[in-house]
Amino acid sequence: MDDRAALRSEVRSYAPGKFRPPLKDPSLKQARVAVVGQTGSGKTCLINTTWRVLEGCGADAGAPLPETSTGQEGTVVVEDLQVAPGVLYMDTRGFFANAGSEAMAFIRIVEGQLQNGNYVKWELADDCVKTAEEAAKVIDKSEPVAFAKRVHGVIFVLKADDPRLEQGAYQRALELPRDWCRRNAIAPITVVTHDDLVQSDEKRVKLLALASACSGSSLDNIFFISNYTALRKGGSPATDLVALKIMLAVLMAADRHICLKCPPPSVTVVTVTHTDGVELKFRINKDMTFGGLRSLVQKRTKLDPEAFSLLSKNEEESEDRAHVLDVGDSFKVQLQHVLADTTCPKLWGPEPWGPSGYKEVDIAADSPEFLAISSLVAATYDSGSGFNAGCVQGQWPNGLQVRRVTRVHNRLLWMAYTDTKQLIRCKHHDASQLASSSYLARMRMRTPLLDSSVNEYLLFHGCDLDVVQQLLHEGGDFRKANIFGMFGAGFYLAENSSKANAYVPCPHCHRNACTMEGLAEAACEQTAGACACPEQEAIEYTMLIFRAALGDAHICTQYQAAVYKGTAEEPKRRPPVNAETGYVHDSVVAERVDACPPPPPNVTERNPRFREVVLYQLHQAYPEYRITFTRRLQPPPAVHTSCSDFWKSIVV
Repeated sequence: MDDRAALRSEVRSYAPGKFRPPLKDPSLKQARVAVVGQTGSGKTCLINTTWRVLEGCGADAGAPLPETSTGQEGTVVVEDLQVAPGVLYMDTRGFFANAGSEAMAFIRIVEGQLQNGNYVKWELADDCVKTAEEAAKVIDKSEPVAFAKRVHGVIFVLKADDPRLEQGAYQRALELPRDWCRRNAIAPITVVTHDDLVQSDEKRVKLLALASACSGSSLDNIFFISNYTALRKGGSPATDLVALKIMLAVLMAADRHICLKCPPPSVTVVTVTHTDGVELKFRINKDMTFGGLRSLVQKRTKLDPEAFSLLSKNEEESEDRAHVLDVGDSFKVQLQHVLADTTCPKLWGPEPWGPSGYKEVDIAADSPEFLAISSLVAATYDSGSGFNAGCVQGQWPNGLQVRRVTRVHNRLLWMAYTDTKQLIRCKHHDASQLASSSYLARMRMRTPLLDSSVNEYLLFHGCDLDVVQQLLHEGGDFRKANIFGMFGAGFYLAENSSKANAYVPCPHCHRNACTMEGLAEAACEQTAGACACPEQEAIEYTMLIFRAALGDAHICTQYQAAVYKGTAEEPKRRPPVNAETGYVHDSVVAERVDACPPPPPNVTERNPRFREVVLYQLHQAYPEYRITFTRRLQPPPAVHTSCSDFWKSIVV
């Protein structure tokens, strides 16, 4: 079996969840992929090429979609093509000619508001949106579309010899689509067509950089191909292989989006109560039939199914209140939501959760909340101690300017986090009385203490933009951590925005960052790599603020790799044991080196330059804010505000 046969089999056997199991909603049967490009770029030819390669019918076979390849507009409506049993490609109208007017049409396609056969029209000039936040407000006013009918993957198609690529026109036109994909955890795949026109390696390298800047795709997700067309017949193993690799890449990206964004089916708890007080509980899907419900209860209780009477479907589906429904002489069924409301900050409002249990709220720039977050970033930024990462044109920035603040409402993560806090309370009764708490009262964190009973602080985390959406939806996961980190396989947080900044790479070239989390800063600096992207002070970066429950923290004032890092055979995966209580500490606080006592003679190991916190337990931190910022060589405008009242308002 050659590579093409193996890849063809992999693609044809695809079903949602194949690459990122488990699938939250088994009813999702296919991934929908939008193919978007300029008129004449070859997007329709790419879809036809993919279909021919998967069908194994060669380039001479008839094309399922009409092709033009003339530069004249062909497709003006959304056209679906089932290229594989679990994959639907969507051909779209030619984009990228009129940036503002086309962006909203692209977003409507992604959100499922334009389906097969719908005409793709451009917005009037007065209706054009400028930012993803404005677009979100427009979408929120529309009727929500089922997740299965939305787009799960995106392919941007660019033509290799299009002068607008080098002129920067595409980068401007794709700014809003690029941001929308980022906001919705869609990692786009970019295809550069007319590969036969790329005459040199230098040209190919230049096109890679230009394509990445336009679409936001990583270099690994950019492909070059010469499509099969009416003028280019005859099979090509190289073309077949590239088409299959493109499809495999977009399906893996689509599965990542599905894993992060697919809402689980509605789940209900059924409580069956016998007259003698015995209760049985069942978890069922909201749309379970009554026959299925009766069979389930009968199987568990051995009760004759004839003892059940028919229930009212309207009553079962009502979400207004709990219902007690008669199911026979001796049993009752009570329906209630499996997820009860959990106390959250009053600032989040009376209805904090979206329909899927997840919502992002953009904070107004003139609000106390925005000013408090901006002030926190500025107050914890150390401009005097630079890394060789997180730089601007090779220089350590003099400050970070906050451009946008987004508050994250994730119901499942919030419930898991509050459960973890409660476990810490039960374990220690009141963490404020612990020795580690006394230490932190003397050597205070530069970030707010929200809840002294669990030592809850706000802390920063910097990472690659590709990881941000995963953290917002799944939380910090030490199981994915680098086992060779300075403090082992943990989830690392910082009290300084300057330290978090050093771990945020350029979103275009993915360089200029301490990418190996947990290593000593000196080692990280050697791996950072310089960023050569233009206009670096205008580039927007992202970091997160987590709400973290430190509990009984182990304070590290003398670093020893054998104690905190371990060996390659036995890396550390949890904090040290508290010698006084016999329990394992809940976290590690690595004190900054200038606050530690002098090390013993001949000891060369040192603590980190900035204080950091390491967690080793799932759901011990909640991703509360996403901050979009720029790096400034000149100090940004000072933020003068008193934040103490605001921090009190988010205490739970």
